[in-house]
Amino acid sequence: MILGAVLLWRVLLLVFTAQPVPANDAYFFDGAAVNSVQHGGFANPSLIRFTPFSATNVFCAYPPVYPLAMCGWMHAAGSGVLSSMWFHLVIFAGYLAVLAQLFHRWQLPGARANWAALFLLALTFDDRPDTLAHWFGLLALWGWLSIDRARWTGWFPALGVTLAFWTNPEVGLIYGGVLGLLALVKVFHRQWKFPVFPLAALILLPPLSVMLFKVWQPELWAGFLEHAKQTPSLTPLRVFVLNDWLKVLRAIPGTLCVAVVLPAHLRRENWSHPLFQAVGVMTLASLGIAAGAVTVFTADWVSLAKYMQPLVVGAFLTWRFPAGTVLPRRWVATLAALVLLAAVRAIGMSTWGAACAADMDRAQALQAMRTHVEHYSPGATVVFSSAYLYEASAMNGITALHEDWLHPIRAEKTELQADLDALTELKPAGMVLVQYDYYRRFQPVLRELLAHPEVVTITLTNCAHVPPPDAYHAMQRVLQHVAWAPVIVDFKWQEPSGRVGSGRSPVPQN
Repeated sequence: MILGAVLLWRVLLLVFTAQPVPANDAYFFDGAAVNSVQHGGFANPSLIRFTPFSATNVFCAYPPVYPLAMCGWMHAAGSGVLSSMWFHLVIFAGYLAVLAQLFHRWQLPGARANWAALFLLALTFDDRPDTLAHWFGLLALWGWLSIDRARWTGWFPALGVTLAFWTNPEVGLIYGGVLGLLALVKVFHRQWKFPVFPLAALILLPPLSVMLFKVWQPELWAGFLEHAKQTPSLTPLRVFVLNDWLKVLRAIPGTLCVAVVLPAHLRRENWSHPLFQAVGVMTLASLGIAAGAVTVFTADWVSLAKYMQPLVVGAFLTWRFPAGTVLPRRWVATLAALVLLAAVRAIGMSTWGAACAADMDRAQALQAMRTHVEHYSPGATVVFSSAYLYEASAMNGITALHEDWLHPIRAEKTELQADLDALTELKPAGMVLVQYDYYRRFQPVLRELLAHPEVVTITLTNCAHVPPPDAYHAMQRVLQHVAWAPVIVDFKWQEPSGRVGSGRSPVPQN
């Protein structure tokens, strides 16, 4: 029942408020499909300053399964931003369908499944390849759990993991590790003979496919490395960053609760139970992701663990409180509190986000963008947030660039200085930013530019009448990116650019 209710909420949210608003890097993944429909050619011209090969030849900055799937969808359903949003909702529905099959496979009672499904409210940013990759991963898990029932499941899980790997490499590695550990646990408890062929296929198929691709398409592999070398997954070691820990706590509170309780039950006889095996392995994988997110990987990595959270919670509750038993009141209260914590953004989208949509909805925001951009001179360069690029890329007479990728990533420059240098070199006629991108990244950049009227004059128009959460520093890490209203910036460049320093003039808003 809750699986259906969550899906219905997502449909209503999209129909009436056009949420979730595409995130800052959504067009990075979708731009090639959009360009293929609008202009021909599977490339993403908005990335010309960041990955020239993917911008001008063929998009290969990321594994191809998701961009190709989006390309097929857009050739059938159109290249607008709303088409992309519906595509992600369809993928989410497919993910829910496989999740329901796993609930059925484990015979989760209705009440346990409903509590587990409530943690799906933590999944609100899904406009990346991650949801599709997890869909493949869950299909692989479903096949792996049936490996002792049908011969065909020997290769099916390996194929699912490989497709997940070619959609998002990190997700593919996660599910490959989960399935391998599940197999070893079952072999240890003599529930399986050692699955030589399935395990060999699981281990060898992804790297062999990469090796074949490198030999078959060396230019495309070089294009992939062009992006990968600039955005490595590893970061300098960090441990005591409070915001990272809070992000983990909000993302997977259900899994963390299970992890706290589970050590008291780590007895050998419990590991022979299929549900306990699943809980133990997936909890271990989730904790590994969380540990990486607060130490050596980017903090956003923890979002990859959200997709396994309903399985962890549902399987644990069913093992700990079998069918016919009633959940103790302390567990009901604990689960309710954890669901509310995980659903903070979902609640914000349904309230504050709805208010922002009533102030200026998607159609009004895109019309304001088009009306303003049409007044720029032919050939003008304009910088856009992802949410507007789907429509802006179809406008003739302008060069549309992605705001998040205006320059190569260089360690010797701060992001602020790199953005300043990129803007003063490009001299764009204007920028059209969503509220999130303006407050998150470009407000301090524009402050610096305003301190140099000898270089540029700036006119800024904020179309939002209802201030979004991004406008309040205290709310920026609680609720983000729920408004369509654009921030429109016009530049009048006075002379050839020099290096802009560190002025501190405030940015006017109207």
